[in-house]
Amino acid sequence: MMRAVGAALAVAAAVSGCRSEPPAPVPEYLFAQNLGEAEIRSDGFDLPFLIASGVFRWPSWQDPAADQGAPMVWSLTEDAALPLPIATAAPKVLTLRARCHPELGPRLPLRLTLGERVVAQLELTPVDQEIQLTLPTEAQPEGGSTLWFRVPRRFVPPPGERDLQPAAVGITRLDLSRVGSVAARSLPAREGEALVLPPASGLAYFLRLGPGARATLRATAARPARLEARLETAGSALDLPPRELRPGVGTRVEWPLSVPAGSYTRLEIRNPGDASVRLEAAGVVGLDPIGTRPLPSARLGQRPSIVIFLTDTLRADRLSSYGFEKPTSPHLDALAREAVVFEEMWAQSSWTRPTVASLFTGLHPATHGAVGFERPLLGRFTTLAEALKGAGYHTGAVVSNHVVHHRFGFAQGFEEWNEGEAKLYGLSAPEVVERGLRFVDRTPGPFLLYLHTMEPHATYEPSAEAYRRFAPGLPRRASRPILMQPTLSPEEADYLDALYQGEVWDNDRALGTFLDGLRQRGRLDSTLFLFTADHGEEFLDHGAKGHGQSLYRELIRVPLVIRLPGSERGGTREPAPVAQVDVLPTLLALLGVEAPRTEGRDLSALWLGRARPVGLPVFVSETRFGKAEKQALRVGDLKLILNHDPRRYGQGGGPAELYDVARDPLETRNLATRERVAAGWLERRLRALLESLRRHAAKGPAEQVEITEEDREALRALGYVN
Repeated sequence: MMRAVGAALAVAAAVSGCRSEPPAPVPEYLFAQNLGEAEIRSDGFDLPFLIASGVFRWPSWQDPAADQGAPMVWSLTEDAALPLPIATAAPKVLTLRARCHPELGPRLPLRLTLGERVVAQLELTPVDQEIQLTLPTEAQPEGGSTLWFRVPRRFVPPPGERDLQPAAVGITRLDLSRVGSVAARSLPAREGEALVLPPASGLAYFLRLGPGARATLRATAARPARLEARLETAGSALDLPPRELRPGVGTRVEWPLSVPAGSYTRLEIRNPGDASVRLEAAGVVGLDPIGTRPLPSARLGQRPSIVIFLTDTLRADRLSSYGFEKPTSPHLDALAREAVVFEEMWAQSSWTRPTVASLFTGLHPATHGAVGFERPLLGRFTTLAEALKGAGYHTGAVVSNHVVHHRFGFAQGFEEWNEGEAKLYGLSAPEVVERGLRFVDRTPGPFLLYLHTMEPHATYEPSAEAYRRFAPGLPRRASRPILMQPTLSPEEADYLDALYQGEVWDNDRALGTFLDGLRQRGRLDSTLFLFTADHGEEFLDHGAKGHGQSLYRELIRVPLVIRLPGSERGGTREPAPVAQVDVLPTLLALLGVEAPRTEGRDLSALWLGRARPVGLPVFVSETRFGKAEKQALRVGDLKLILNHDPRRYGQGGGPAELYDVARDPLETRNLATRERVAAGWLERRLRALLESLRRHAAKGPAEQVEITEEDREALRALGYVN
């Protein structure tokens, strides 16, 4: 009897198990929560959607603007390309409102081409006119089409009026819809934690996948529907098995995403039919993590004094200790034999104010906000000097660069700043060193000393001895007139580079004087000495000169040399990439001082040789300098640069530049077009990271410091303004 009951229970359990679904895996990446990162395709959209999608890009288009309160975009070239993110090849109606630039005359011929097929030939006037066209199925390749606006000429501004942007066709309306549809917009939308895919729409996510990754979701539709998916990696695309949906029945869907671990992928999910589809618990399981795992904190056995010797505008690859063929840095070379040399130090920007602020707060420019000539370092952020002052350190600074003037918030936490003399900005490196040693002499206890020298910042005027060493046989010319030229010849760039190397050598000699002074006073071995730079300098490496206007390696790879107390780990070279935001949390951890909230990593165990980072390092950099606006992200060996100002400074061939810094350290081969999926992933990751950083930024209007005539004169002396 008992055996019969047991058998019946077993059968019931088996039947119940057949009827019930196993529990759905919980996605690590939810599509609904990350809808803002998706690439959306649809058969129904309008001009505001296209603007938000970022398809209007240089060199074809100006930045979108407003015309009488409505959005408007001007083309810049005779052949302006506009990608249309269509979902299917069904016949569509395109409604366009456009005009020609008034400087081009009363009538301008316009030929509209979809791919290679001419869909309209008409004439524009300076007054808006509305055009309606039917786009045939055969002109619409699956996955999107490019609509070309072709005119015989464009407006070119007169000489001397460079701020006038050339233009040709102005668009004030663009609606696309399926033939027979009344809706101009038919876009995927979030409803709570679910996604709704309207008819003829789809969305794609750029992902970095780990082993065993899979997409998972539950789909429902009111009418019969079909769900399609495609997985794209570098050089290949795979259509995943489609899923047929029955009306009113929830269907569990799983697609294995079988790619090598660490692959950059584009996963597209499409609803090609005529019924809306609702996706619940939709996402991906098995992402490949990015970032490095936190290291354990490590403390020094003492609380040494701290010296930060920061050399302005010093690119790492012009130092002999970093492999430069000329002996530009003999004293730093000697220090390196007693120190840890970090071979890959990433700067958070390419000019002084944001980088020094990042160094002293452990925060990115997007957070601390010190990103413009009028923008100070806000008092709401705790600096290294404030943290160490609170821990009993005496804090002092001798700073030669006016850009980090005490009026702009950089003196907070320093008990002594330039010995109380505002006129010290512009001191030579030997003078900075002399005053720094005076500070050491009157400070018996542990101290923080920040020295900021200006050689080799432009203008480049090395000493006579340095000139003989690095520009032998060349007639000496002042650097300022050459620097003020709008362009340089390769010969002029080489001459400026030689002067720059001479100033590197002059600065190195001052560094040697300071180190000798510490050693003679018996203070060197009780000091943690940190040598670094704020950013680098460019000599036509990527077509420009100076700094601030780009984010290439010559500008954001800077030296970092750490001499630990007693020369611990002397002679070590550390290849693990580090960043300026890592300095504050690491120093405070080594000293056992509580750190404020930072965005850097505590690398104290790495500095002391007790542990190494595991995982992919992630570094962010940005610059807003004059008219330049750029952002960069490095994940592992891939580096993406986004140009938001390419009309003026873009040298990489487009709005996005992608480099493999392991195989192409000089960043000469832009892979953004060839490695479209990896570039798409990095771009979305960069935007998400910057958005996350800005959530912690100061709320309300940005604080500004009034620029005085003294400030303007200092900026002119630095070559920043004319």
